[in-house]
Amino acid sequence: MSLFVIEGARKSGKTHFVSSQNWIPVFKFDFNGVYTSLNLPATGDKTHHIGLGKELMVQQLNRDGFLPDLMMDRGVITNSVWGVLNKRVTIKSVYKELDYMLGNNLFKNTFFFLIKGTSQEKREKDIWDNMDERIPEESALFVEFTDYLMERGVNIQVIENKFDAESLSAFQTIIKNLK
Repeated sequence: MSLFVIEGARKSGKTHFVSSQNWIPVFKFDFNGVYTSLNLPATGDKTHHIGLGKELMVQQLNRDGFLPDLMMDRGVITNSVWGVLNKRVTIKSVYKELDYMLGNNLFKNTFFFLIKGTSQEKREKDIWDNMDERIPEESALFVEFTDYLMERGVNIQVIENKFDAESLSAFQTIIKNLK
């Protein structure tokens, strides 16, 4: 079975892409709920490690064949980007985490999608709305980490979201061809 992980900066259209298909079950970790309910700090490694633990578990379950086809709205790359962006962890520590996952073959049967593009729509979505001004920095970190993983053989599809039907159709076609 395969794990399809949809990644990308805020306002790139990830959730819209995920919602555009209905043939693969979708999982979205309720990070906002956990973060708020547990009063986690915005900075510091505790918040990062909660997300990392979830990623390690999901990737191991997938590698070991316990998961059916599943699509995740955000994954380990998002956790890594936001860890650095919010000064929870260093870039060096993120590379160490990614290398651990690579060395343990935790990306076996995982297909990542990096959705690029930024919607100009104004919105009030969640407690992270104040981070919208840092989308260029966030996007650069996504590129840095996906390039790192791609150079090491991880399957990552990059899709430019033009916020049109053709972008959605391209995403859906790739998913169907990988499934």
